[in-house]
Amino acid sequence: MSDSDATLNTIFSIEVSDLPPIIAAAIESTDVSSALKGQILNDVAQFEWDTIFGAIVDKVSGLLDISLAEIMVAAWNKYGLLAECLDEEKYSPEESVLVTLAKHSLSSEHHPSVEVLANDQSVAELSFTIKLTLHLQGAVLKIQDKKIRELRLGDVGGEGSIKCGEFEIAKREFDSTTLPGSISLDPGLEIPAIAKSH
Repeated sequence: MSDSDATLNTIFSIEVSDLPPIIAAAIESTDVSSALKGQILNDVAQFEWDTIFGAIVDKVSGLLDISLAEIMVAAWNKYGLLAECLDEEKYSPEESVLVTLAKHSLSSEHHPSVEVLANDQSVAELSFTIKLTLHLQGAVLKIQDKKIRELRLGDVGGEGSIKCGEFEIAKREFDSTTLPGSISLDPGLEIPAIAKSH
């Protein structure tokens, strides 16, 4: 299987139709609830609140559109695992190189938020914490001209969670069957020069 659009939603697989009751419960569990009720619900008609709530759900559904490839490459760059591939004396721009990574784990944490506006004034903010841990074995990267052109993930396992404040929206454990076996990247993800310093 090849998928150039693999995102966090590939792992969490939350249907948009499942979000309204989840987000409603998340709002009720946070301080945002009183802010919304105090500053919005008293001032707008029900149909306007439905519109506002629908917009919140739409925004939340887009929070998981974070590329898995970019998450992994950012982690590898952080530890300088790809620095050698930036050596122009070793690798010409025309040369494709396959880099096999040893068994390893990487973690990623994201803190997106959704701001709620009423009459162009910010009245509340929903803050989320997305955590992801990947365990990879046999991962192979195809690199050319300082760019990763393809990821072959090998054996993958891991876990992830999404919270709004202390309210847990989703928690998942997954294995290789959840993710694509390879991710094609066109025109490729550039390996930043900062990796050289590690």
